[in-house]
Amino acid sequence: MKFFLKNIVFNKHIKYKKYNIKFLNSIVNFVLQKSFLEVLNATKPILLDNKNNFNINKFGIKIYSQNDEDGIILYILKHIGVKTKKFVEVGVENGIECNTTNLLKNFDWSGAQIEGNKKLYNDAKIQLKKVLEKKIKNLKLLNIFVTKKNINQILKKYSGKEIDLLSIDIDGNDFWIWKAINCVKPRLVVIEYNSFFGSTLSCTIPYNHKFIWNYEKKRSYYGASLKALEKLGRKKIVLDRGPSHLEYHNAKPWMERYYLLFRKRPKWFPFNIIIHEMLDNDHGDGVHNHRCPYVTIVLRDGYWETLSDGRYWRPPGYIGFRSADNLHRVDLKTRTKPLTIFIPGPFGLRKKPRAIYNQDFKSKKN
Repeated sequence: MKFFLKNIVFNKHIKYKKYNIKFLNSIVNFVLQKSFLEVLNATKPILLDNKNNFNINKFGIKIYSQNDEDGIILYILKHIGVKTKKFVEVGVENGIECNTTNLLKNFDWSGAQIEGNKKLYNDAKIQLKKVLEKKIKNLKLLNIFVTKKNINQILKKYSGKEIDLLSIDIDGNDFWIWKAINCVKPRLVVIEYNSFFGSTLSCTIPYNHKFIWNYEKKRSYYGASLKALEKLGRKKIVLDRGPSHLEYHNAKPWMERYYLLFRKRPKWFPFNIIIHEMLDNDHGDGVHNHRCPYVTIVLRDGYWETLSDGRYWRPPGYIGFRSADNLHRVDLKTRTKPLTIFIPGPFGLRKKPRAIYNQDFKSKKN
């Protein structure tokens, strides 16, 4: 079946008249839906094999992806859900061997494909027009060489704040591009890793905004290791207000959060250890409290903390102990990104209502 899909359906080796191609495509979509029902309509949870590793490769299907990413992406999306059906893919070569063309053609997604190589971009324009036909209107194909300085500008312009899929495969600065992104929170990230680095080493090539992989001379010198990307994936960009906030459309990056212990702590466990890199002042003019009592240790830069009895400078080395009901706010000096260790304590110790930036010390009103 995979051979049939690859060599008969999705490659145009057999020449048909235009009306026959459209008819063939309708048959292909029907075959795809019926033959791969367990992938497209999976209801079972992701299974673990005897070695407690994800046994997800059996759901792999190559339609337009380089390997079996198409099927695996569909399977994961089935479990985590889809909200916007929007994507951004960085590094698509000629457009017919990448991770989003299948979503465009067969599942009515929309989004942006970005290719930095001019020759490949021109080839992609021709190939994708043939493959997508009328659905080409749902694609923004861009010829941009992506760097960590321009990636957020590109995403803001072409993606909006919510996308379901981000794919990065540029054979070079993949780690640094993903690390630089702070304006969107994709539901699923697909990113290439360098298998030459092995499974235990955490490393990446140094950032070079002009880097282009030289396959012939330095075949193994590109990208990052799987372990490095795993560690980076444990980071979370925290916005200054959540989706339930009335002004969520004005939300901005507030801090980078890195979980040293638990990404989602069990309620029975008494503490967690988190690294915070602060990116901006607290939202608005008000103060807030926390879910748990906590300890904070300032490692870099320092910040201003406003309490009920005044405003205080917290330099590197400062250690603060706070109850869950303590009201405060944090403001940064210009061009600084304070780094702190944040240790939240047990749940269930806050006695007062939650305050979220719209309460002040004088009025005591929310």
